[in-house]
Amino acid sequence: MTEKSSRWRRVLFLLLLAFVVGVALIVISVGLEINERRKMIRGESGPLDVTEADIDGLHLRLERYLDHLFLAEFRRTLTVTAKGRAPVVFEMDQDTGGMQRIAVCKTGEGRILLSDRIFNYLIDPDGTTKPFTTPEVEPVCVTKLGTFDKGLGPRGKYGFQPER
Repeated sequence: MTEKSSRWRRVLFLLLLAFVVGVALIVISVGLEINERRKMIRGESGPLDVTEADIDGLHLRLERYLDHLFLAEFRRTLTVTAKGRAPVVFEMDQDTGGMQRIAVCKTGEGRILLSDRIFNYLIDPDGTTKPFTTPEVEPVCVTKLGTFDKGLGPRGKYGFQPER
């Protein structure tokens, strides 16, 4: 009887040990992931993704940085480079919900208009950028140039798709 109970004790001990080791591995894995996300939020590990497009003589670079540990919220930085000019870096408004679609078109005045579901951004031909909110008078889109959206980049990531 004692041999049987000591065998059960060994089995229970091994099961408990396996459970504790499994929980420890999960806790370590989650801790490493949280630490990596904190580095991304602080900007220490670079942008989450980068999308570049040459549109109407301007080079646009859209960078997205993780802005929340668990939610899909991103800080966005737009860099506009006109030929022969220094790059203009502009902080866009936060992308809440993640992978927000940005429509790109040309206005009647020759400006580039970037429109997401909340904000619009005008880019002059010299590369300067001006934000304005949607409820104001919105410029008329004359020519659709393309879209920044999820699934359009390499391996299904955020990218730019020119209008066809």
